[in-house]
Amino acid sequence: QRTPVDEDAYRLIFLAWALRDPRAAIAAAPGVSYPWWAWAAHDPAAALAAAAESGAPERVAAVARGIGEFHMDWLRDHYDELSPEVLNSAQTTLGKWNGGRNPMEAMDFMRKIGTAIPAETFKALILQDPWAAFDWIGKHPSEQYGRRSLSYEAGDPGEFLGKTLVAERPEDLERLATLAPSGMLKLKLESAIFANLLATDPDAALASAKSTKFPVAAAERFATLGLGTVKSDPDRAFDLAAQLFTACPEALQNMTRVTYPHGGEGHDESIVGVGEFVNELAAQDPQRAVEMAAGLVGSAAGSTTFRTFADKWAGRDFPAYVDWVNRQTDATVRYNGADIVANRLQAQGNYAESAEWIGSMKPESQNNRFGVLLASWERADPAAAAAWLDQSELPADSKVAIEKHRARYR
Repeated sequence: QRTPVDEDAYRLIFLAWALRDPRAAIAAAPGVSYPWWAWAAHDPAAALAAAAESGAPERVAAVARGIGEFHMDWLRDHYDELSPEVLNSAQTTLGKWNGGRNPMEAMDFMRKIGTAIPAETFKALILQDPWAAFDWIGKHPSEQYGRRSLSYEAGDPGEFLGKTLVAERPEDLERLATLAPSGMLKLKLESAIFANLLATDPDAALASAKSTKFPVAAAERFATLGLGTVKSDPDRAFDLAAQLFTACPEALQNMTRVTYPHGGEGHDESIVGVGEFVNELAAQDPQRAVEMAAGLVGSAAGSTTFRTFADKWAGRDFPAYVDWVNRQTDATVRYNGADIVANRLQAQGNYAESAEWIGSMKPESQNNRFGVLLASWERADPAAAAAWLDQSELPADSKVAIEKHRARYR
């Protein structure tokens, strides 16, 4: 008679009652589903037969939920004999109690029938046998890249494996990460170790980042360290950024393509944390960020890093950025900086001024840039675009090349 009903008390009462006399429990609570559910906990076959005989779909559904919750082994053994209605209801509670004593069998069964594997079931396997959990992910390679045939409440299984072991059995995580073969899953375990170091020993975390040999992993770790200091200690954050791009020059353009064993599927993704770190640095001190990146120009992918920071500063304070570019004496830095200025002016519709900046850029890149500019200018004011090209002092062969490039962008 309580309002609201105490659901836990209901379950406990009917579980005890159905163990002694299930039909008496049903008779005492007509129209209530709990006695049927509780009967299934003790005798799934008898409960299902009685519910089916009653002709009431809601009773069959209650029994099926009890079977899914308490008797996965029975459900697995009789799976081919059961109706779709029973199976659908049973799957809603499947694995609620971690798959019983055999989480591996439970996971394989749930994967086979296409139902979601609850986080608690996977956690039960991890705590029972971390290596078995590691091997299970390895046997289903698509599971660790987010393209799963089923979903985990825990999210990515590799990351969940690492987080669970960090919290419950850190010594097993260290051993697993050390002995695991190279690959994405090993990196995720190492990331979990790094996250734990970051929370417990920041100096050890920095040492770990510096000693990381795989560039993408190093970039991710430096970005994580930097994000934690960019507002409280900008000097340290900029130093970490310099180390990040030294360790991984392609950090802003690094992409991952995954090829699966049975097909050509793939997807691209950027390095976790790097984009956010770059945004924070640019917001904190855009000129300092650009000057740091200017030191990378000429190295592998250094221009990409410079242009990313430069474009952010130009978007916030264009006059200040233009003034900075005008003061640069290093030709390569000036060429890259001028390209950003030309792009911004073109976007603003200042085509003639944009053309002047393109003329100050590296000669071998000018024809293509003029072609892009004129294609855009032609759409806005064809007469002015034609007049500029005709009156320019560019060599005849350059004008021919520019026309070819312009035709590609029309």
